[in-house]
Amino acid sequence: MDATTTLTGAWANQTTNKVFAAPNGSTGTPTFRALVAADIPTIAQSQVTNLTSDLALKAALASPALTGSPTAPTQSASDNSTKIATTAYADAAVGSKASSASPTLTGTPVAPTAAVDTNTTQIATTAFVLAQAAAATPIVAGTGAVGTSTRYARGDHVHPAQVIRKTIACTFDGGNGTPAVGSKCRVVAPEACTIVKSTILADASGSAVVTETRTSKRFTPSPRLNTATWAV
Repeated sequence: MDATTTLTGAWANQTTNKVFAAPNGSTGTPTFRALVAADIPTIAQSQVTNLTSDLALKAALASPALTGSPTAPTQSASDNSTKIATTAYADAAVGSKASSASPTLTGTPVAPTAAVDTNTTQIATTAFVLAQAAAATPIVAGTGAVGTSTRYARGDHVHPAQVIRKTIACTFDGGNGTPAVGSKCRVVAPEACTIVKSTILADASGSAVVTETRTSKRFTPSPRLNTATWAV
């Protein structure tokens, strides 16, 4: 029998996945044996009809440049992985987000707290607002001014008692002579006040006594002396 001889005959049943071939890797009497990789010939792509052109239409596994309208499975809304996100997945995710233009937030939204005295359009958190409360004691009196501070007064702040000092003048003319003992000069307090001092300014020597006489109930409380009299 040679290579051109046609072999015919009846064969007994064999086990599956067996081939009738010479021994693997050597010459010898053919037998039924298991198929090995060496039994399969290498076939070039060009030898397979349309294989090269068909492969050219396929996308590469690495960085494929897809065209048309490719589709993929839509992942669950909570998926946070490197899986492909379809438009359906993106729309569902965006639907639960606030709009960047005039968002209507709910719950307890948070934001970074700006530094104290920041004056911009940055969001002001509750922590920022409370930090803007002034810590200085309120000013009592002074020259009126608009002010430049960005701090606000606390609701329970207390101003110190305001004290305004005014001078009430009285001219007593002795006519270049010595005033008689008991001469008087009347001073009228224009508002509710406390008289705390009496001073002789010029052209006089000796002493004077200031006494209090209430003649009107126009002011409440009435002007008063903080002591009965003063020797000046």
